[in-house]
Amino acid sequence: MKPKLFALILATIGALVGVVLIMGTATAAIPSPTTPYPNVPINNTVCLAQAIQVQQAQNTYDNALANYNRTLQLYRRNAASAYELRTDQAKVDAAGIALNDAKYAQAKCQNTAAAPANQNCVNLTLELNRLIDDLAYTQDLQGIATANYRMAQALYNQRAMSLQEYQGFQTAYNNAVLQTQLVQQQIADQRKLTTAANCPNVDRPAPVCNTPKANQLAYQGDAVIPTGTATPTTDTVVPTTDTVIPTTDTTTPTDTTTTTQTWTDPSTDTWTDTTTPDTCTTSTPTP
Repeated sequence: MKPKLFALILATIGALVGVVLIMGTATAAIPSPTTPYPNVPINNTVCLAQAIQVQQAQNTYDNALANYNRTLQLYRRNAASAYELRTDQAKVDAAGIALNDAKYAQAKCQNTAAAPANQNCVNLTLELNRLIDDLAYTQDLQGIATANYRMAQALYNQRAMSLQEYQGFQTAYNNAVLQTQLVQQQIADQRKLTTAANCPNVDRPAPVCNTPKANQLAYQGDAVIPTGTATPTTDTVVPTTDTVIPTTDTTTPTDTTTTTQTWTDPSTDTWTDTTTPDTCTTSTPTP
């Protein structure tokens, strides 16, 4: 995909002038997978269906991460676009949420089956931390949707993207912002429940990462994924608390209904070069 660089640079400038976004600071790093907190002992004779679902979710996550790593290496060689990299990163985030939810469902099932004296508080705390763990992925998805929306604005203002396609990116961005707000509200509501029940130690202790480098995941065709020499940087254009959602643009191209992609990625569209998640261990005392 080789668009006209000069025209798209102008389009990018026009998009930034014509649209107001509230900026925050965020990174493009994929959140690290976690284990449920508080720790619930696993009894292999119960909750067998939930255990299978965890295995399924893990397989999906591993595959999504392997695909992302392949695309990342292509991106570093200028053989894949920023949009393609973000698309695969979003799939890792979605798989991470599904894996996280499956693990917490298993933990709740195990806790209910064991019926300890603090069963209610453990289940309330598990739900709180499930939401907190999901929020990290949700915020990353919002950052991805924001970058995709900015890309779409540049192309739309240049009349290089149909109105149908542009509105798809706009809707995805708006929904991503709302999803972050939803999870944040759910966390606040759940925290009220743990407080009302006088549950102690509801917050997960800060993780301690054993290695400063990213987890290496081998995939077919490569024995080891190269880490590269570039240090992951901070993306300063990803909003974290958007209160203004743009709904209008400075230009209105004729609507072209289409079911296939009609646009090409702008050469000016970039994405923070990031690595795969760190593998961390966390101390998890039982509340």
